[in-house]
Amino acid sequence: MKLLTFTFQCMGGLVFMFTINSMVLAADLSMMASIAKKGVGCEITLPQNVLTFSPLNMRQLKGPIQAHQIKSLIVRLSCVNETELIKPMLTLRGITPYAEDLHQTVFLDDTPNGVGFMVRQSPDDKPIGLLDFYQPDAAIGNDNTVQPLNVLNNDNQYKSDNVLWVGIVGPLQSNIIAGRFHASLTINVAFQ
Repeated sequence: MKLLTFTFQCMGGLVFMFTINSMVLAADLSMMASIAKKGVGCEITLPQNVLTFSPLNMRQLKGPIQAHQIKSLIVRLSCVNETELIKPMLTLRGITPYAEDLHQTVFLDDTPNGVGFMVRQSPDDKPIGLLDFYQPDAAIGNDNTVQPLNVLNNDNQYKSDNVLWVGIVGPLQSNIIAGRFHASLTINVAFQ
C-alpha cells in the first residue's frame, strides 16, 4: 500500500474561492514516505486548481440546511509499471467546527459563520442536484470516511479521473456572519 497526500484550501466570502495546492508524498511542513508492494509508481494530479463560487446573499441563508452552490473537483490518478489491480481509497482531514455536525462533514477553518464546505462523490460521477446535495451521511467526513475511488487496472491503463463535488452548505446556525471564510483540507489516497 502506498499513501499519497496533498493539501487544498477552500475560501469564501463575497467571492467564494476553492484553491488547491498539490504535493505528492509531502504536505506543508511534514513529510511522508512508505514502503509498498504495489502503487509505487502512482501519482495524484489536480487539473483544476481554483474553483470560484459566486457571492451568496445573506437572505438566501434561511430555512433548512441545503447546498447553495456546487463545483466539481477532478482527482486524476495514474500509475506506471503496475500489473496488479489497484484499489485507491480516499480520506479527507480538516477542521469541522460545527458541534451539530455529528458526521463531521462540514469543513471550515474560521470561526463558525453559518456556512461551510461539504465534499461528496456520486456513484456515477454525474452532478448531484442542489436539493439532494446536503446529506451528511453520504458526504466524505473528516478522517472517518474511507471513500473508494475508481479501480486502476489494465482495462483503464492504470489511469482514472475521479469527480468529487464540493458544495457550500448552510445555514448551519441562526446567526449568519458576513465575510470571507476558508477551509484547508488534506486529501490522502492509499493505493491497495
